[in-house]
Amino acid sequence: MTACAHRVVAIIPFANIGRLAEFHPYCNVFACMETFLAVLEVEWLTHVCIERYVIAKYVTNGWTINKSHYTLFKGLCAFFATLYSFLPVIGIGRYGFDFSCNFCTFDMILPDSWQRYYIVTIFFLRSIKPTAVM
Repeated sequence: MTACAHRVVAIIPFANIGRLAEFHPYCNVFACMETFLAVLEVEWLTHVCIERYVIAKYVTNGWTINKSHYTLFKGLCAFFATLYSFLPVIGIGRYGFDFSCNFCTFDMILPDSWQRYYIVTIFFLRSIKPTAVM
């Protein structure tokens, strides 16, 4: 479902803003939404892999799974997606154009300030951590 929403957002008319100035009124809105959905998609996939292992372990050992386990699963996905995508809204990092200069997304260019460490941490947490967990 998240992948479908992510693809639908990409075809919204204001999404393809072309080679306009970086301060286009929709750039930050679209970048925040697109980054949130992209990270949410990866987090769901990561948690599905974890979930399969947990369920197999519980079934093998005859344990019962609490119903709150699934709520926690969804909540963690939303929390991580929010954390990794909304930091530029509060001033850590920024949104910018991707390599094609057609879409706005989280800008991964490292600044020459203390924010460099936050951006590297965000990259690690949203890109390398899911790959390692899967």
